[in-house]
Amino acid sequence: MEKGHIELGEILFVALLIIGLAAAVFIFTGQKPVYLSEPGNATITAPSEPLQEETPVPGNSTNASKPQPPPEQVASPVVNATIGSILEDGLSRADSRFYSNVETGQYDINTYKWTIGKQNDSPDSIPLTPNDLRALDVRFNSHYVDSLRGFAFRVYSYSGYSSPPKIYGVAAFISDSNPLKGLNSTITIQYDPHPEGSQIIEGCKVLSASEFETAGGTPLEVYDIECQVMYGANP
Repeated sequence: MEKGHIELGEILFVALLIIGLAAAVFIFTGQKPVYLSEPGNATITAPSEPLQEETPVPGNSTNASKPQPPPEQVASPVVNATIGSILEDGLSRADSRFYSNVETGQYDINTYKWTIGKQNDSPDSIPLTPNDLRALDVRFNSHYVDSLRGFAFRVYSYSGYSSPPKIYGVAAFISDSNPLKGLNSTITIQYDPHPEGSQIIEGCKVLSASEFETAGGTPLEVYDIECQVMYGANP
């Protein structure tokens, strides 16, 4: 080699020495040399996020789609009583309602009672018969009811005054279908066996309703009523 000139072999030696030093530095520091990466294939990975659990939509669960069992029906209590005693119990409730709100004074109290058979018979002793004309004596909105087995009411009149009397009554049916069931308005009752002739009792509304069964398994429904006025059907 002449002085002032660098041989080709010396250049290659220096170049290889520099590359070897650079590779040693990157290997020692744990970094990959940039020149070893393949151009166009670099991938940036975003930090991984925890998966979010899916919130169930109300009403879409498997259990919600299953049909629900119907509510259990509660059996009606069984009563072993005569139709007369049922009416007497209703009249006792009528007295309680009257005396709980009565003003001091003298009152005339008259009781009226009707049964389709004898008072000491059970309510279902006479079977339900369509178009039973024996029930014609008591009519609700001008219609007699085959299932009516007893009707009674008391009239509480204040002596010496012309103010309308208080009228409380009770009706018993051996059917779960009757004109007082679910009644939300007033009804007119015509009572033919009155000693003064057929009477019209207006403005009658249901105060309470009770559902029973007789000892023979027949439905029995008892209604307490209050009416506003009573007058003769043919004045």
